[in-house]
Amino acid sequence: MKNYFMAWTEGKTGYPIVDAAMRQLKETGWMHNRLRMVAAMFLTKHLFIDWRWGEKYFMEQLIDADFASNMAAGSGVHLLEWMLPHTLEYLIPLGRVSDLIAPVCLFVSMYQNWPV
Repeated sequence: MKNYFMAWTEGKTGYPIVDAAMRQLKETGWMHNRLRMVAAMFLTKHLFIDWRWGEKYFMEQLIDADFASNMAAGSGVHLLEWMLPHTLEYLIPLGRVSDLIAPVCLFVSMYQNWPV
């Protein structure tokens, strides 16, 4: 489990959006709130790692760390099991997917050293 957690903190999970978000956090000390949710949900729902590990790491890294707002929006634990099938819709409304593809690819390329 520690190996997975370390890969997550270093942005080496193999999932480009998660890796880009974690590398941005490490480089800048900041991460957009949607990316905080993506990274936190990946940690808890995909890697099955205790959310408190992620919360501790976020509090150490974020320049705008705030216990109350991070617990409310950044941990991903507020999503109930019945919401899981709708998580993608919650993060990226389907009507806006095409508008968001290019910026997401650009963001990922910035933190993956991919050609633009």
